[in-house]
Amino acid sequence: MTCTIASTLQRWLGVVAVALAVVAAGCGGGEQYAYASRVIDPAEEAPDIRLAEADGTQFVLSDSGADLVAVYFGYTHCPDVCPTTMADLAAALRRMPQDERDRVQVVMVTIDPERDTPEVMSTYVRYFDDGFVGLGGPPAEVHALLDAWGVAVQREGSNNASGDYYLSHPADVYVVDPAARQTVLEVPFGLPSEVIADDLMHLLEGM
Repeated sequence: MTCTIASTLQRWLGVVAVALAVVAAGCGGGEQYAYASRVIDPAEEAPDIRLAEADGTQFVLSDSGADLVAVYFGYTHCPDVCPTTMADLAAALRRMPQDERDRVQVVMVTIDPERDTPEVMSTYVRYFDDGFVGLGGPPAEVHALLDAWGVAVQREGSNNASGDYYLSHPADVYVVDPAARQTVLEVPFGLPSEVIADDLMHLLEGM
């Protein structure tokens, strides 16, 4: 596969016990909810994101105004994992009540700034949902951001005469509390949209 599905699944299997962490609802215990996503406990610091949108304005993660930001690192030439992830996130939001959906911002950051300009990113993500934000920028800035987030990208050789190349990369979605600058959940690739929606809605209940 052109993206690291196998390594992501291995990582997911290795943390399945954490991903099923149980959260007690209410002061008296009550019913319990088991997240399907990996719960980051304690939450990890989320490096700030400051990159350009298509209209030239700068998106700033810590000033996003959303209660939760779902951050995904991918690229528009990805043939499988990236479009599947974007489609799953769009489907998850459609399953949520409008008032809760409005509290979540989905952001896709390019890992391929040489080809993915902010304009290209914006067009790409809005194919899935008009509210999604696509970000690009100068290669040096993008690669520094990838390093800060620990996103490892590996270029694979061209397999056609046009010289196109593919990039292997992590496939998780990072769910961030932007006010606290913390990553609180990691959504693994392939999680059904209805399960993603449930995890996000339960997380929002406690905010």
